Amino acid sequence: GVDADGVRGLWNFDYFMEIVGGTFADCKFCLLYDLDPSTTNSEASLGKIDFNAAVVFFGGTLASTTLIQDSQNSTFGFLAGPLNSWLTPPSFTPFNAAATGEYSFELLAKTNAGVELGRTSMKVKVV
Repeated sequence: GVDADGVRGLWNFDYFMEIVGGTFADCKFCLLYDLDPSTTNSEASLGKIDFNAAVVFFGGTLASTTLIQDSQNSTFGFLAGPLNSWLTPPSFTPFNAAATGEYSFELLAKTNAGVELGRTSMKVKVV
């Protein structure tokens, strides 16, 4: 569904990453996100936010960053692109807040060598 102005989706997706006893220089975090209401979307079609690259892009330092948290709405234009150093848009854009469907999200933690440490995922079903 959409808000009263017919612009924003009625739901957001939130994320929280914290490193205790280290910093973002010790590992890599990324968020995969979906703007396509289809239920058959592959992981390769999802957008990607590289949080380590975003810290650097926005003037932070990985050695002093221990926490990132935020809330986004799939209607936010930056999620559809353009491609830059910290965001790869999904293959399907733009997001339609009025469309029913299923949207996938995955938060991944990896070592600096690229070995996956863990992930959490969810699907949002909009009816």
